[in-house]
Amino acid sequence: MTGDIFENRDRITVGGTAEVQTEYRPDPSESHDFDTEVSSISAEDRPESTEHLTPADVRRTLEEYAAADHETAKRALHHWDASDPTSISEGQRARGDMTFMSDLAFWTQEDPKLMDDCFRTSDRMFARWDQPIYRSSTAGGNEVTYAEDSIDKAIRTNIDVFSGHYVVHR
Repeated sequence: MTGDIFENRDRITVGGTAEVQTEYRPDPSESHDFDTEVSSISAEDRPESTEHLTPADVRRTLEEYAAADHETAKRALHHWDASDPTSISEGQRARGDMTFMSDLAFWTQEDPKLMDDCFRTSDRMFARWDQPIYRSSTAGGNEVTYAEDSIDKAIRTNIDVFSGHYVVHR
């Protein structure tokens, strides 16, 4: 906010934003052909593919970023190495799993197979990961595994993906 006055509007009033939005919103009757625009992103600016990555590659990348004091990488490594004791509640376990899966959605560029592989190599892996659960949806109920449900939720709620370079040692 700059504080500059726009068209004699010197104060904000309750409900005033609707007037501004209505006045300056694009006309829906005008045709906009956004789908035909060509992307200007060059190949080197696009995130690299996760197709050939392994959980070890993701882990090395997390370790490099954590060493550079990257908080999300530190949190992901903490969850990667944290086997939850049996004394915690199922809800606490599920929250920890979802935090880790959300971090993996970012670091794996939402690659479900790589997310699953990373979870399986982590200390969080447990028998329930492959057990079916019942999930209801607007299309009706269906049976999925705890893994499928966790990965799906993490991807649906993710807002960004890693766009750096992975640390790969072959």
